[in-house]
Amino acid sequence: MTINIELKTPEPDYTIESVAFPTDPRNQLFLADQTSNSATISNLNQEVQEAYCVVVVKRGNERIACDPMIGNDPKGG
Repeated sequence: MTINIELKTPEPDYTIESVAFPTDPRNQLFLADQTSNSATISNLNQEVQEAYCVVVVKRGNERIACDPMIGNDPKGG
């Protein structure tokens, strides 16, 4: 499973600083790619898990820890 994260801001005031996996006891998650406005997380998806945090930096060095919701809609809608 691949999780794509993208910042949707009209100006470059925000950038992704890091992606962390604070509670991943089975090492299912790993960062596949990261730029200043997007990240790709790969998930082995062998167990139920909610364990990632995206740190976004706002111009002026304000750090914001984000926990984006992941939606899984098998119907595609």
